Amino acid sequence: MGNDRLLAPELDYTGYVKGMVRARTISAGEWEWFTVCKHDGGFETILAWAANRYLAAELDYTGADTGMLRARSTSIREWEKFDIQCPSYCTIRSLANNKYVAAELAYTGSGYGMLRARSTSVGAWEKFQ
Repeated sequence: MGNDRLLAPELDYTGYVKGMVRARTISAGEWEWFTVCKHDGGFETILAWAANRYLAAELDYTGADTGMLRARSTSIREWEKFDIQCPSYCTIRSLANNKYVAAELAYTGSGYGMLRARSTSVGAWEKFQ
């Protein structure tokens, strides 16, 4: 709800940012499709169709990249588990660090709109539709 953009994994990026998920597109294409699955353990996973990978919160990253969401996992471990709540809008909380996911709308260039599990409260950047 912060910028009214769709999410997409950056599959053309290389290195440690390959698969970074950003709120950056205005129309849906093949990169903007995701499946959210509810699991018996009380958590959700998010699968990026174009990458055929689960989203993970990169908790070993430091600085402005701490908690970056990337489409990079082929299995489900702690970093791939989320709590998604959708009352009138949706919030995504990483269960690995107990932080809400935010779209980094103050970032510029190739990092604009990057999703990060870094917030302790919900504001405009932590609300998704």
